[in-house]
Amino acid sequence: DRFGRRTVLLVSICGAGLASVGQGLATNFWVLFAMRGFGGIWGAVMPVAKVYFADVCSPGILPAYLAYLSSVPGAAQTFGPGFGGVLAKFGLNIPLLVDGGLSFVIATLVFLYLPESPAWTLKQAKSKAGHKDGSAEIPRMVYVLGACQMFFSMGLYSASSMLPIFLSARFGFDPQHVGYTMTVIAVMRLVGGIWIAVPVIERIGTKYACVGGSLFTGAFLLVAVYAHQVWSCVAALAISRMSSNVRTSAFGALLADISKPENRGSMFSVNQSFQSVGRLVGPVVAGYLAMVDASQLPFLFSGMAILVCSLLEFAVAPTQMSSKNADSMGHQGGDSAGDPPDAGGEVAIAIKEETEGHSTSTDPIDAAKHPERAHQCVVEPAPEKVQH
Repeated sequence: DRFGRRTVLLVSICGAGLASVGQGLATNFWVLFAMRGFGGIWGAVMPVAKVYFADVCSPGILPAYLAYLSSVPGAAQTFGPGFGGVLAKFGLNIPLLVDGGLSFVIATLVFLYLPESPAWTLKQAKSKAGHKDGSAEIPRMVYVLGACQMFFSMGLYSASSMLPIFLSARFGFDPQHVGYTMTVIAVMRLVGGIWIAVPVIERIGTKYACVGGSLFTGAFLLVAVYAHQVWSCVAALAISRMSSNVRTSAFGALLADISKPENRGSMFSVNQSFQSVGRLVGPVVAGYLAMVDASQLPFLFSGMAILVCSLLEFAVAPTQMSSKNADSMGHQGGDSAGDPPDAGGEVAIAIKEETEGHSTSTDPIDAAKHPERAHQCVVEPAPEKVQH
């Protein structure tokens, strides 16, 4: 919110690249340990990408793009291990060095081709012109939703971290069969993000897609615990992970719905902090439970944590209209008080000047070039063709 989406994205990618190169060049455990921790500092790529999408997408198409974004980790888990395995034949540190090099390539592409978010640029222009906006405060609802996110990530990441141990204890899986299982799960996660999340959100709306995604994620983790055959256990795990992508997409859209360009970065950062707490606590608790009974207790804990999340979401999450309805409402422009819409995808910015009795309009980018004229900015509904 202070330095811009593009700047934080560039710094995060470069920091992650430096961390990967540092790990690849580490000469002892403590250097590797330190560089791994250093890499964690720059884990803002996904949250910033969500904020950017929320800035530039209308409510009608935002869930689709968040679904595509949530599919990226599934694609990475599907194809990354094979690519890394080939590179590791040339040295165990080669995958890390290549990862760092790719980060710098991506940073270069972002620098050359990704413009700053128009919503953030307009906000800065208004701020420089002395326009005051009290909407930068973070609503209390964000912290409530953050608690939901904490329980969800607690369950999801504890299940992910304990998966090899669970499969080994239940069915005697060796590393190769664990790898096959993880590939199946990653493919189903990809399917959930690309082909299932968007129709579900359009059909029942963001809140109930979020609640349903959490419910199915937790419930099928519990089904996996009591499945007696390998195929039924793997199927339950795959459905659970596919459902998690539906929930992740819907939750991002839900958070974007209650945010504004002035506080969107802060709100997504708060959510990320709650998620990090869950990622920290969940695997530790599940690890202790695995020492008691690795074949059941870790996944019982994971499933119950996510079911608690679904109950909280049902109780506290604001009810949103389906994305199709939201899109049609967005074209009408403005709320009941006559204010123009907020979302970056719904609006076109124009500076209008009175010159010799008639008005002229400049290109939207001029709002950033002329911050001293931000008070003249008019927010107008964008034509449907431009929006999509």
